[in-house]
Order: sequence, then structure tokens, then C-alpha cells
Amino acid sequence: MSKAKQHTSSSSSSSSPQTTTSTDTSTPTTLPKDCPPDVDTLGNHTWTLLHSLTASYPPSPTTTHQKEMSTFLHLFSKFYPCWVCAEDFQSWMSSPGNHPRLRNRDEFGTWMCEAHNAVNDKLGKPRFDCNKWEERWRTGWKDGRCDGLRRGRRGRRRGVLFGFAHGYPGRDGGAASTAMFRSISGELMG
Repeated sequence: MSKAKQHTSSSSSSSSPQTTTSTDTSTPTTLPKDCPPDVDTLGNHTWTLLHSLTASYPPSPTTTHQKEMSTFLHLFSKFYPCWVCAEDFQSWMSSPGNHPRLRNRDEFGTWMCEAHNAVNDKLGKPRFDCNKWEERWRTGWKDGRCDGLRRGRRGRRRGVLFGFAHGYPGRDGGAASTAMFRSISGELMG
């Protein structure tokens, strides 16, 4: 890591300010929180979102739910801000055996874990045991380390998204989110 600093100061009594120029050629390990995300940060947050979607997916989705999630995944793979990542995800999904499996929550969660492991393989990262996807993203670890963080009234465990992970679609029965999704997808596709 090399750092080059240049200091210039004015000794006159004028109002010339002291100027400090710093050129740091080292790579920062973390960016300030108010900066746009780098590829790693974007990827980590994206996987959290995608796995949370699988955790909140209905155990027995309707045909409509399945179609909407399929549409979401395909649109997501087209609009993802990292174009190399987007193209890679599109290619992976179109390969035999990798089409989104959306017949139920468990199938979808396993599929998402397999997608994530395919990326981990390319990046040289360790694979995750897909038999534990639900414990990691929906119910919390069996050792209890997640208890207390996600408890609702009456002390019942609420899951990753405060009840949505257990198939509770919200006060309106999911109508608002379904209407919003249809509106957005209609605008994007029509």
C-alpha cells in the first residue's frame, strides 16, 4: 500500500487557504455507508433479499404466486445492476435443471440455495448445506441464537419477516402487494 501526500500552504497574509491533497492508492476494506455499494456489498444484500423471499414464499403457492415469482426472477435477472452477474444468473437459470422451482416453499428455498452455491463456486467461496436453508433464512438456528430477535406477541416465533415467512400475507390478505407487483410488472412488460 502506497500513500502519497502533498501539502501546500501559503505564508502570505492573504486569504489563500491551506491546500492538502492526498492520493491513497490502497484499496479500502470498507466504504463509508453513504457511498454507492460495490459489487460485494450489492451481492451480499441481494442474497439476503432473495433468500428472504424464499423464506416468505407460501408453503403451497397458487398458480398465480408461481407465475408472479417466475416473472420477478426473470425481470430481476435482466435489471440487476451488475451486468456480468445478471447475465451469469440468466445463463444459469436457462441451463437444464436450473429453471426456477416454485411448486412449494421448500423446493424454492433449495433452488435458491443451489443458485447461491453456483455463484460461491465461481468465486471460490465455501458452499452452504442446502438442507439447512430454512433454518438459516426462515426459522432460525436450532441452537436458539436467533431467539428473542424475532418474537411477536405472546412470545411466538415470527420467522424472518415477522410472520410473512409463516405464510401470513398481511392484514389485507396480500392484496396490496399483489396489486403493486402486477402494476410494476405490467409497466415493465407492457
